[in-house]
Amino acid sequence: MDAQLNWAKVVELAKESDVIFNNIDIGAYYDYACLALAKSLHIPYGAGSSYARTWIVEFFTGKYGESSFSYMNRDGNQEIFDKLHPSLIQDYDSLDFIERDPTPPTRSIGSNVLVCSTAGLMTVNAWVQYLCGFPTPNYTLVDVASYWRNDIVAWEAPEDPEEKVEEQE
Repeated sequence: MDAQLNWAKVVELAKESDVIFNNIDIGAYYDYACLALAKSLHIPYGAGSSYARTWIVEFFTGKYGESSFSYMNRDGNQEIFDKLHPSLIQDYDSLDFIERDPTPPTRSIGSNVLVCSTAGLMTVNAWVQYLCGFPTPNYTLVDVASYWRNDIVAWEAPEDPEEKVEEQE
């Protein structure tokens, strides 16, 4: 199913849901539409995205009076954002008026299953942490390159005392 073109079905399913998860790679306007839908229904929303060696998780609690980083920091066409307002978002059959973001070829920049699957797992994790009553950040950005700095614990392979390696001259 194309979620962008079958928006009425997305709304119907969301009305029966306890949370909205969004890892669909359509673009920022679609992400904003899903967030607006969660705000209109007052249910939690978790979104994950990945690019190159980074992943981002955004989690909105759905509580009255609370918002989200992406909702408050719009960048783009204000007319489209106005159409995606929470008071209007449930009225559309299709979101064919929003553009898809360009999708650059990622093979040369290192995007891989690690960041893609971790974004999905961490999106669900944010919701689980929220259900358990733990403070949940609204917006988290992780760059796996940071793991190769001083953040990682690693040991060199130990020497086996029973196997002496002779030095070669």
